[in-house]
This record gives sequence, C-alpha cells and structure tokens, in this order.
Amino acid sequence: MRLKQCLAIGSIAVLAGCASVAMPSASTGSPARTPVAVMPSAGTGRTSPSPATSTGSAVSAPSLAPGEAYAFVFAGSRSISPGETVTEALTFESAPLALVALYGPSGSLSARVGSTPLVENDAGGGFSSWELSLNSPADADLTITNTSTIPVDVDATVSLATRRTLTVSSPVTAVAGVEVTVEVSLTEAASGEEPSAFLVDETGARTPIALTAAGPGRWTGTIAPPHEGSYRVAATVGGNRPRSGVALLTASSGDVRLGGSFQEALVGNEDRVADGLRITIPFTTRTAGTFVINGTLRDSSGLHVAQGTGRTTLKVAGSGSIDVDFDGADIFRSRTSGRFRVTDVVLFQPDKGLTIEDRNDDMGLTAASYDAAAFESLP
Repeated sequence: MRLKQCLAIGSIAVLAGCASVAMPSASTGSPARTPVAVMPSAGTGRTSPSPATSTGSAVSAPSLAPGEAYAFVFAGSRSISPGETVTEALTFESAPLALVALYGPSGSLSARVGSTPLVENDAGGGFSSWELSLNSPADADLTITNTSTIPVDVDATVSLATRRTLTVSSPVTAVAGVEVTVEVSLTEAASGEEPSAFLVDETGARTPIALTAAGPGRWTGTIAPPHEGSYRVAATVGGNRPRSGVALLTASSGDVRLGGSFQEALVGNEDRVADGLRITIPFTTRTAGTFVINGTLRDSSGLHVAQGTGRTTLKVAGSGSIDVDFDGADIFRSRTSGRFRVTDVVLFQPDKGLTIEDRNDDMGLTAASYDAAAFESLP
C-alpha cells in the first residue's frame, strides 16, 4: 500500500505521498529510513523542555523555535495481521520535539513509543489517527499491535523539530514534454552530501533528475514531465541524518491557459449592501468545452476571506472569461476590509477529470478597497 497523497493527522499536515517506504516485518528488521517531506512550518518561539526528561502527549503542534521546522525522518506503510505486533526503532537525533502519528481503521490498533501510549482520535469515515508529541525524546521503539480480528493497513510518520531540512522548489504547473527547473536546498549540509532527486507520476513510476551544484547546500536540475497528470518532485539525502523534501507539480496539455489579470465588480449592490464580489478571469483555449475556475480571496497579509467558483462553456476554441463569485456573507463574516488578494486560482475541465490545466497562486490585489460591513450578512 502506498502512503496517501495527503494525510491530515490532527494538527499535522502530512504530505506523505512523496515516497513509498515499506515498514519492516518482524522477521526482516528495519529498512533504511527514507523521510518523505518537510513540514512547511516555522515558529516564533517555544518553551524549552527539560533536557533531562522525555515526556509525551497527544499531538498538539508545539510551536517551534526560530529557524526550526518539522522534518520527516520516517514514513512507512504496511499491513499488520490480526494480533500481530511490529516494532520500529526510532532515532530522534536529540531533537527538542518529535511528533509520531499513525493512521488506520478506528479501534484497530494499540501503539506506544517506549512505554508512552499514542492517543487515538477519530479522523472520520471509520478511520482514526493515533498521535503522540514528545519533548526531548530519547531513542526508543515504536510498537504497534493490531488488536482487531482482520488485517489492518497502517500508515506511520515520525517528524522532528530541527534546523536541518531539505526543501524542493519547482513550478506548480507545467506543460507535458516541456522542461522545468527544479531547485533542492539542504540546510546544515555536510561536506560531500548530495541529494538524489526524481519525478514521480501517479502510478509511482520514477524518473531521475540530474542535479548540479549551484552553491553551498543548493542544487538545480531540469526535468520534462512525460505526460499530463499529477507529479511529485521528490528529493532525499541519506546518512545518519536523513531528510527528504517534496513539491507537487501538475502537467497539462498546454491547451488551456489563464490570463494574467482580472476584472472586479460588486454583485447585487443596488441597495448599497453587496451580495458578493465578482472576479472575472480571462483564459484562452485551443479546444471547446466546459471550464471551471476556483479561487480564494485573502487579505493583504494572506489571511483567508472567502472561496469562490465559476464556470463557462465555449462551443469553439478561442478566448473566454469566467465570473468567479465570492459570497458577500463570507466576506462579512471574515470582518476583513481593504484590498483583497486573489489567490489559489486553478482552471480545469470537469469532463476531463481533476487535472489542473493551469493555475496562478497569486494574481495580485484588487484595485479597489472593500468594507466587509458593506456586504450582505446573511447567506
């Protein structure tokens, strides 16, 4: 079983699909740890735990010290037979904080790190997460027991608060067959360390990416997605302090492209209380069809205001535009006034599945400034 593309475990956002790692069986021992992602979070400070203790609790996303980030040092999946117990030796690198999480069918597992149990939380849909945060943990075994009467598929992740992280940067969209540039960065890189990078398609097929040193702890490479679809651009480095990073990329045919600007107008403002805000976004297409745009309004600092969607159908190829309406009640409830930023804009054709044809993560600020109190308060 492959790790899920995106796993939400408690307060941890786990981009766990960037590699598949088999958890060890009791008879084969531990494979080399292959971390799969770096959590993109940074804190402004935290209370330092006692260096002489190792304590645990349910995962609650402890804040990070300046310069720290969460990095995955283990991620794996395996099927556990009824009554079977598996053990994985965990190395925490003397990190100040560690987060351990499992994901599987509700009520099917018991788990502990050393003698400290993981706490089960309902994740919905008949699944649960088992979570534990550790302060200044000592190296210990992760022990998982299938307490049910049927085989259970389990995902496990372990992440550390650390200053050593590996990150991957790439465009979020590309055209199939056209090269894109990838950049890999590793903090606290040791002399001679060099990551491996590869492009992974939806079937798990990997294409190596040749990297060239671009400076201390920095490498670049180019890769052309061979076909349309979703990809992971992944990089790993081994050794005693293994790390990995991932970026997500969608390759399209290039037949449909977003315009670079937008128009804005209030909707239903005849009584001077607007029903919503309409953002009109142009696009071009080489094929006829139905097209959908989703987007997000944020304030100038990036805080969420509202989400919107719109669609149109063109009977012939050429140019068109889509009205993306943002509900006035959402804007009113946000209590956010000023110029809004149009972000997370994605264009797709619903009759071709969920493949993103084009996207723009930041189309810029609205020309006008808006008062949240001037929008309709009721949905």
